[in-house]
Amino acid sequence: MIVESSFRGWEDARIVLSERGDFYTDYRRELGEKNFLILPGVEATAVLFDDEGNTVRLHHMNGILGTESMQKGALESTFLHMEKVEPDIYYGTDWDGNKTGKKLAERLKNHGCIVTYNHPIWSRVRPEDFINIPDINMLEIFNYNTVNECGTGYDVTYWDLMLRSGRHINADATDDNHNGGSFPDSFGGYIVVQAEELSHEAICQAILNGEYYSSSGPEIYDWKVENNQFVVNCSAVERINMIVGGPVALGVTRLAEHGVPLTEAFYPLTGKETYIRAECIDEHGHTAWTNPIWLSEFAKRRMDKEKLFAQIKGGLIVSCQALETEPLYSSKIMARMAFAAKDGGAVGIRANTPEDIIAIKKEVDLPVIGLYKVDYDNSEIYITPTMKEIDAIMTAAPDIIALDATNRKRPDGSTIETFFPEVRKKYPDMIFMADCASYEDGMRAQKLGFDIVGTTLCGYTPDTKGTEIPCFPMLEKLAQDLTIPLIAEGGIWEPQQLQKAFACGAYAAVIGTAITRPREITKRFVNAITK
Repeated sequence: MIVESSFRGWEDARIVLSERGDFYTDYRRELGEKNFLILPGVEATAVLFDDEGNTVRLHHMNGILGTESMQKGALESTFLHMEKVEPDIYYGTDWDGNKTGKKLAERLKNHGCIVTYNHPIWSRVRPEDFINIPDINMLEIFNYNTVNECGTGYDVTYWDLMLRSGRHINADATDDNHNGGSFPDSFGGYIVVQAEELSHEAICQAILNGEYYSSSGPEIYDWKVENNQFVVNCSAVERINMIVGGPVALGVTRLAEHGVPLTEAFYPLTGKETYIRAECIDEHGHTAWTNPIWLSEFAKRRMDKEKLFAQIKGGLIVSCQALETEPLYSSKIMARMAFAAKDGGAVGIRANTPEDIIAIKKEVDLPVIGLYKVDYDNSEIYITPTMKEIDAIMTAAPDIIALDATNRKRPDGSTIETFFPEVRKKYPDMIFMADCASYEDGMRAQKLGFDIVGTTLCGYTPDTKGTEIPCFPMLEKLAQDLTIPLIAEGGIWEPQQLQKAFACGAYAAVIGTAITRPREITKRFVNAITK
């Protein structure tokens, strides 16, 4: 895979996915340079042979070394340079395509990899063999090698099949370069990434966020929903297809007229579309593909705010979080923890990191409050501190996003009074929860336009350190003066404290440590018998 990168400063760079058959390769030290980033990876295989030794069908998946959080959360160690990833081999009728695909994708994910599913038409797989594999992050829709080899490298039909089923999955175009065939297979398929900086972490996070487009030639400068219409801007092309999910006959193709190439196109939204994506095709047939925008998510958030509030009112939200230093640090474990919480009567879940949010939403159908804890050297704020973390959480589609709403300086030097208006402008339909430390924080948050106030940070900031928590006087005063829901959070260990929080006027309550952190629970009991 070749990746072009555009990042702050709009400098040019090239990133190449390094992989060699069933061997994981990592040439960062030997070949990596300032403007030439190597993404280590492997193409892993599960293959079915018939009785005569012919390949009947196969799964090919790239495992690309993921973000730091993916690597640290991996159930197994990351692959080593030139480590062979043995193929899974099947014969005759010994093949369940979906089962074998899930096994292979999970294997790559467990080693800390981003997973792409490659050239399904060339591989002779059936849709049911792969479209429901949960751990696939991207679907290869253009493979330059197989396009030139035998015309089986276009896979957008399968992509739309997955999108129409409600599967949130992005696409990629690749070379699949071999340098040994009788046809060209270099520099014909790639993705263009917009990232904060040229680093492994930033590029991989942008890929996971879908902040890129795929191409075999044309450039795409922007695609967005604005003023109730979809807009795409690109280099000169002959046609722009705007493909949508929803009822039959939605979508449109714009054609160049009178020899004047197209550089932009618009599609007025009807409200019936579930998603929309664009294809920009030049006079030579070369194509660029945007990733989809999920319109149903915008509509759902607008329609379901009151329903969501009604669902959590008077109930217990369980915080299912484990930091990297904790024994239960794993998205899979947090998802099962969320399932147990739901089974026990929880009305919602609070979760940290996009990976955990995604895993939990697959496991339970409760509202999820998403946040992203990241430590910065120049700021005390760590709960969703910058727009970068908010963008990352949005890709996981939480129902609510929580962020630090104290007035301390954020990593970029802003305060909540300047930062949150930018957040609200970018995501006008999202529900935001203000994690506050004081009465003043809560009242300011309501004025700024937050949807929910939480007492999350009381006792955890320099100004409130030493405050007894739960801080019932603050909770009671906020409940009297706020006109938006107030969630009690922080320091609730006993059922009697939970009851008192509701008596003070809490709309709902969050409990974390007392339920989902067994190490801390054990310490509490051990301390009781060793005093």
